[in-house]
Amino acid sequence: MDPARYDLEAAVEQLADDRDRVDKLIERSISVFDTDLQRSLNLCILADAVASRIDYPLGAAHALTRQVHVHHARGEYAEALARAQEGIDRYAQLGESKFRAILTQKLGLLYAEMGDFARALESLLQARALAEACGDAATIAKVIFYTGMVHSDSGNPQLAIEYYQRCIPLFEAMGNLDLKASVLNSLCVDSVQVKDFDAAQQAGEEAMALFVAAGDLYGAGVAQSSMGEVALARGDFSTAVVTFEAALGRLKMRDTDFSSRESLETRLNLGRSWLGLGRLDAAAQEARTVLEGAEAGAMHPLIMECSRVLTDICERAGDLTAALNHLRRYTTVRDQILNETNQRQLRHLKIILETREAVEEAEWQRQLREQDRQHFERIVKLKDDVLHHATHDIKNPLSTVSMALFLLEKEISPDNKLAYATLQRAKESAVKIRDLIASVLDLAKLEAASVLYRDPIDLESSLTALMLGHELHASGRNIELSLSVPPGLICLCNQARLEQVLNNLVSNAVKYSGEGGHVRLSATRADDAVMIVVQDDGYGIPAESLPHLFKRFYRVPESAHLAQGTGIGLSIVKLLVEQHGGTIAVDSAVGQGTTFTITLPQPAADAELSPDSIPL
Repeated sequence: MDPARYDLEAAVEQLADDRDRVDKLIERSISVFDTDLQRSLNLCILADAVASRIDYPLGAAHALTRQVHVHHARGEYAEALARAQEGIDRYAQLGESKFRAILTQKLGLLYAEMGDFARALESLLQARALAEACGDAATIAKVIFYTGMVHSDSGNPQLAIEYYQRCIPLFEAMGNLDLKASVLNSLCVDSVQVKDFDAAQQAGEEAMALFVAAGDLYGAGVAQSSMGEVALARGDFSTAVVTFEAALGRLKMRDTDFSSRESLETRLNLGRSWLGLGRLDAAAQEARTVLEGAEAGAMHPLIMECSRVLTDICERAGDLTAALNHLRRYTTVRDQILNETNQRQLRHLKIILETREAVEEAEWQRQLREQDRQHFERIVKLKDDVLHHATHDIKNPLSTVSMALFLLEKEISPDNKLAYATLQRAKESAVKIRDLIASVLDLAKLEAASVLYRDPIDLESSLTALMLGHELHASGRNIELSLSVPPGLICLCNQARLEQVLNNLVSNAVKYSGEGGHVRLSATRADDAVMIVVQDDGYGIPAESLPHLFKRFYRVPESAHLAQGTGIGLSIVKLLVEQHGGTIAVDSAVGQGTTFTITLPQPAADAELSPDSIPL
């Protein structure tokens, strides 16, 4: 077994199998995010599975959110978008506006990175509305900040500045000085783009002061590098050199070998500053150092910028051959970047379209399900209304008919055979209608019930009493009844409903057995189930009728002359068995008899059947 997987499973086994387990798995996923993305993904997938199994929907939604972050970090945009949309839907179902806003905000950033700025802004607008609805000031401020960043990336620095200025006082009011510093640094960069150098300088100084106060020297170095860009854009090359060198000194606190993009870009700007001062050797040295680091890191945009700077340096030095070579390198890398950008945009566009189609399809399916649910509710209500009124309207006149038949029976002599036989058939029909109404009502009640409450019962005593109830009927037809139940056999069931099932089956067995027949009832335990068998050696059922036997109102055609029935009894039997989580099977042959086998799942044989341990 993979040691990392074993370690993960061992850690999980130490946690309780409850909501705390899910929360701990998510915490662990966050803790390893920066060092092991695959492990982080495994943990949050496991958290989602556990949360779904123990019915912890909020935990499952949180686990999905972590999956979004991991897939994003791995550059798996299709998976990140799919998990984000799924998580947003789950939060919506739970009414969790705050978490839904945060994940919708993340969805906006994903779209922005993929170059779909319209959908990015649309998602951020939705996130802001959700955050405002639940009064989440922190998310509101972040959404405004990220909206500014999207406008900056899409080439609208002036609009980006307006958003930065809106969120600065919000972060300040919350005391979140780290994010305020980040906003000020972005404000500095975009102010340079619109040539508002004074505002850029002021924002850069404030950002650096906040980073220094927070002890974040790397952040201070980034802000100082942004201030160097202000001096470079102004043409103040001496100040730019001093500022970029100071910034590199701060960045070195974390990036000791100057291999990060931030450090390399700062050094390239230092080279540009030396070039502005006419220090070609110093400019060339910085540009070549940056080019070497950019090539090692496959940073093609930085390679292109270095080639352009080296082209200018060599041209000013009069080395036209070297300048031409660097220009060719610049053109080649630029074309490569454009091609890669186009390919990446096409891939992202395909992912976005597929994701949008999936979302639209899911929404369409949801609407269809909702329509079906409403339609089903209307049908059920209509059925209940019809059932209630119909049975009520039938029972009242039926009582009158039964009373009239009772009175007529006193007036008609048995000697009048035709009249007396007609009266008896009328009485039997009235009883059949009464039984049919009772069966339909019982079936409707059972279908409406979602839970059967169960208790441990002693099958030997219960089934003995049940068989005694059929002795009179059986003896009148000279049919032998036998019972086989091991002493102490306990069954977890609803006693009244199980007896209803067995009474129906035993009664049918007696009805459809010939004179001198034999009806057997037996119960045994098999593994984690109780098996109950009702067997007769009666007329049997044709093979073509067996698949339809449990359908409502179905009666075996050849049995009509043998006994009267409603055709609902076996439907009720099957429904009750299934509500116990069990199954019922039938085996029969014409002239040989019929066997019904009921299997009811039970706790393990050594489990304690106390009321507190019985699932309801």
